Amino acid sequence: MAASELGLSHRVLIEPGLREYDVGEWSGLTRPEIEARWPGALEAWRHGRLSATPGGETRKAFAARIMAAVERVAATDSAGPVLVITHGGVITTLERLLGADQRRLAHLVGRWLESSPGRLHARDAVFLFEPDAGREAAARRRPPEAAEGEGTELTEVCEFQASRPGAGTLPSGTVKKVEVVRSPRRRKTVQAREVNGVLRVSIPATMTKADEAHWVAEMLRRMERRSSANGGALARRAEHLATRYHLRRPASIRWVENQEWRWGSCTPADGSVRISTRLAGEPGWVLDYVIIHELAHLHVARHDAAFWALVNRYPQAERARGFLIARGLEPA
Repeated sequence: MAASELGLSHRVLIEPGLREYDVGEWSGLTRPEIEARWPGALEAWRHGRLSATPGGETRKAFAARIMAAVERVAATDSAGPVLVITHGGVITTLERLLGADQRRLAHLVGRWLESSPGRLHARDAVFLFEPDAGREAAARRRPPEAAEGEGTELTEVCEFQASRPGAGTLPSGTVKKVEVVRSPRRRKTVQAREVNGVLRVSIPATMTKADEAHWVAEMLRRMERRSSANGGALARRAEHLATRYHLRRPASIRWVENQEWRWGSCTPADGSVRISTRLAGEPGWVLDYVIIHELAHLHVARHDAAFWALVNRYPQAERARGFLIARGLEPA
């Protein structure tokens, strides 16, 4: 998809062996959900005391799979370098297997691998931007107040009007109280949710005022779309998705405010589905994914192969999962 968007004419191959680690029954669960069902297991997994997650592949099998995949890529008939786009877990495992210095992977960071007959060699780390220059540029963009405490979230409360610069196509006269939270822990993502009548927009601490105005306006537009919809609209959306992807129709579906640790939930016994209002400001294709996720649970309770086969009927399932991970509530 990226190659097509960029107009690249190079051959693009899909290598299934470079997919992320299969965590089995933990797939799609949040960290609190895993801890509730398997107390202490997540910590044991992180420290290498578990060889495999429940129903997942072993570390040894994962390592063997990705090494075999890299060797297949190296054996292609390419006359020059080959660009491989994969997951962070794959890269860090390859670094460990090949004896490279390991570090926490940032976005757009990778590793050169060199192939010689019968052997792979780890070379330099690859940064698609210059790390020092990136930090200097971020420091120049950082508001003066952000320098006071790197670990502190800074909050600004304002009345946002359609006439404010960057408001774009907001309906004339739109006025809403907005709380802008600048977080040094947030790097690229923007999130919005309504709390007690106030729209709370969380942005990176380094974002410029112009970009802040743009994103506040965008989040207000999304919330307006959500407000103009009603439970009937959500039900019609779910019915359409159930029909299109041959899933069970919910007996009821509604927005809820009390889901802090999950995007949606359901009760298979009565066919009810609940969707978190935190999704109100997100793109429609992400909302569709969460609805389909819950509809699949009306068929299959566990996150097993049968469940993911149902979810993956939705063409943008993997993309939506990545989007939600970037929003800070990470599935395992």
